[in-house]
Amino acid sequence: MNVPFKQENGGTLFDENQLSDIIRRAVRRRRHIIAQRMTKILGRHIKPNIFAEFCRKSPGRRSTRFPAPWVRAFCEAVGSDELWVYIAPESSRRALSASAGIIESREAVSRAQEALGRVQAELAKLAEGKLQKKAKETKQ
Repeated sequence: MNVPFKQENGGTLFDENQLSDIIRRAVRRRRHIIAQRMTKILGRHIKPNIFAEFCRKSPGRRSTRFPAPWVRAFCEAVGSDELWVYIAPESSRRALSASAGIIESREAVSRAQEALGRVQAELAKLAEGKLQKKAKETKQ
């Protein structure tokens, strides 16, 4: 059974050309390296020229579709989750986005706490300096 990647009724599935573009951008001038990395990850030989099949501009000329079991290995090999995120269901993309927001918030809180610590240290130095100055004045 041939399942379409894009449905004409406002589709919920993938645009095959966009999928191909993501792969094309990721493998540009690095096909051999990516194939070697995927071979190591998957434990089976991946030929660099297979990416040419996945990246053809014309869907009618593509004889091979990108295998779903390879997605994780591909993302690890190229160092990008773009393909993984693109094929993820909308609910998963929302969860990823929310997680990224939480991580950014935590990082902002951490930076604010560090800045507060520096300010408190400076205030303590100033207060200590004032106390020492006052102590000197009372001795005289």
